[in-house]
Amino acid sequence: MKKATSLLFAACVFAGAFSLAARAEPSATGETSGWKTIAGGPGTGCATDATPYEFYVHEGDPNRIAVYFEGGGACWNNRNCGLEGQRTFDNSVDDSDRPWVKAQAAGIFDIANRANPLREFTIVMAPYCSADIHLGVGTVRYEATNGQHVDIHYRGLANSQRVMDWVTQAYTHPKQVFVAGGSAGAIPSPIFASQLARRYTKARVVQLGDSAGAYRSAKVSALLELWGATRALKYDPLYSDLDVATANFEEFYTRVAAVKNLQLAQVNTIEDSVQRFFLGELGHKVTTLAPLLSGNLAELRERNPRLLAYTIPGDVHTILQRAEFYTTNVDNVALAKWLDDLINGRRPHSVGEQLLVKGAERLK
Repeated sequence: MKKATSLLFAACVFAGAFSLAARAEPSATGETSGWKTIAGGPGTGCATDATPYEFYVHEGDPNRIAVYFEGGGACWNNRNCGLEGQRTFDNSVDDSDRPWVKAQAAGIFDIANRANPLREFTIVMAPYCSADIHLGVGTVRYEATNGQHVDIHYRGLANSQRVMDWVTQAYTHPKQVFVAGGSAGAIPSPIFASQLARRYTKARVVQLGDSAGAYRSAKVSALLELWGATRALKYDPLYSDLDVATANFEEFYTRVAAVKNLQLAQVNTIEDSVQRFFLGELGHKVTTLAPLLSGNLAELRERNPRLLAYTIPGDVHTILQRAEFYTTNVDNVALAKWLDDLINGRRPHSVGEQLLVKGAERLK
């Protein structure tokens, strides 16, 4: 059984008014390879209060800004929130998140790699520990029949908007902005990219969602409502008439498609094992992901023919933070080169289209 214990909506976090907290001064300890740590501050935090929230900045060209939203699962019931089973989310910010730690300093965080499209950018990395795709607002208590309970603090929106607030205060007139996310961080990336595109109207803004394109399920709306995300989103003018009962992740893309200085894109593997796992957590028996991913891409392209996709064979989950980012090649197009073209306005074509199949209907 679950019980909502609090819910707070703050209109100021949308429509360009990023003012959750005062700007904190960066601080760094130990060998961080040029990365600075910034405290989350008041209102931010992780789902179980395991650690405070913080995020990271690697200063480069102030006119070229990249913001990356990390993945790390989600939870919405007694079992996957860890009360009566294995929790399916990261509940802390630690060395497994810090981009200068050797295990994490790969892919787009390999700053020294000359093939890295972001090597000259200022990079802001937003860790994830809130179990709510960076969009939650409120606390839910999950209760077991034996009287045990766990309170999950869905603070994703406070965390993400703290990052956005810092970015918009620190960098007032960038010419290029890249917003990406992996897994749970990929899902809200179109929202955050559109906010920055509307704030920086003279900048070229590019979004890329990594490994979250196949959640073609009608059950998504209930999760967004549980986390408090849907009603909070309605404070953004682009989502003001969002239907709480039917909201889905694809609407995060379709509702921002008309933002003129924003280019949207996705990268997915055709049989992503983690996306299949979380669809299973939603109660769907999914043996193949391809029809769901194909159906979503087809639907998005009906609304936005400019949307680009790079689809990869296999079942690997997320690629932007992996060393394989530099070795992945589909249809004789290297992923790193494709992303470089995407970011710099050399609009590439979609890749891996032959992997797509007839789209499936939305799962009920």
